[in-house]
Amino acid sequence: AETAVNASKAINYTNSGTVEFILNERNEFFFLEVNTRLQVEHPVTEMITGLDLVKMQIEIAEGKTISSFSPPKNALPGYALECRLYAEDPSNNFFPQTGKILLWNPPELEDVRFDSGIETGSAADIFYDPMLAKIIAKGKDRTEAIRKMIFALKKTVCLGITTNKEFLIRILQNEEFAKGNYNTHFIDGLSPIAHIGEEGLALSEAEGEVSAAISALLFTWNERNKSRNILKNIPSGWSNNMYQ
Repeated sequence: AETAVNASKAINYTNSGTVEFILNERNEFFFLEVNTRLQVEHPVTEMITGLDLVKMQIEIAEGKTISSFSPPKNALPGYALECRLYAEDPSNNFFPQTGKILLWNPPELEDVRFDSGIETGSAADIFYDPMLAKIIAKGKDRTEAIRKMIFALKKTVCLGITTNKEFLIRILQNEEFAKGNYNTHFIDGLSPIAHIGEEGLALSEAEGEVSAAISALLFTWNERNKSRNILKNIPSGWSNNMYQ
């Protein structure tokens, strides 16, 4: 953080921005690049620091003085990570999916944030990026943050379209990921069936279809039962003719 601040001062940089570094196994870090904008992952920083980076960027553009932030000499408290919920099919090379969001119901959880541009009835079409939402979870350490993220994803309801939700959960449950042993080739280096579990993804999808069918049947039965106006004491659907 100190190096990033010094780099910004050296070029008289006035804006929000992201300075990226590469860290090796010896805890040596090397400068990579500067992105002169907010990153998609900026909520991770906001969750840890408590800063509103979007607000601060607008204030900078308006020429206002923003509240100063001095990076601590030690690591910032806590750990946060972000998952991107996409309308895509992981079992089909992550091919984008289109359709209507029949139900969007994210849970309200402590230290979990949902940034989304959808609601029940929204359409995922071909004209925009298939990202539906960003889920950010914070914990006292990496293990707690991952555990909260898994719980949040499992409680997230997004019906009507295929998403990568189950795939994200399986990544988070992967032991090597939990240990931090991953790189940019993490997904390619794993056998999808053995480690991530495409078979499991297909099973989860099949179970979801069965649950949806049962729910639809029970809903239809309940609506039909409520509309009865005669012989209400007889069980719904009962018949005295076995051949009927």
